[in-house]
Amino acid sequence: MFEVRDRDWFTARCTAGCATRSGTHGVALAVTDGPFVPLETMLHELHRPTASHAYLRWLGVNNSVARFDALVIDRDAEIAQWADAIRDAAPQLARLAGYANNQYAGHAPGTIRQLYAALGVAHERPARIEQPSLFG
Repeated sequence: MFEVRDRDWFTARCTAGCATRSGTHGVALAVTDGPFVPLETMLHELHRPTASHAYLRWLGVNNSVARFDALVIDRDAEIAQWADAIRDAAPQLARLAGYANNQYAGHAPGTIRQLYAALGVAHERPARIEQPSLFG
């Protein structure tokens, strides 16, 4: 995986280099929703994958959220755009993985559940897991 955080790197030369760098599989260009590159650019990159797999990251802006127990930033429009882009790119991909940061909307698991709902993917909320004490 290769993550670019500067819009000037999104050139045909860079993406062609990712696609051929490691033989037939290519290097996946991480597609990120964050403050570095406009969302439209990232969605465009997802439509032309550099590998048989893709990695998506929903980052948001550091220190934009104080608590992480609920969705506090409305990302409905962005999630709908991501869901459309994922559906369009899916036939070209053997595997798709993603990561959501709490800073994106306030609650990473809620962001993923919101994306699943937009994609029509059935998903049950897991039972609460209690972390045992490290010192007990």
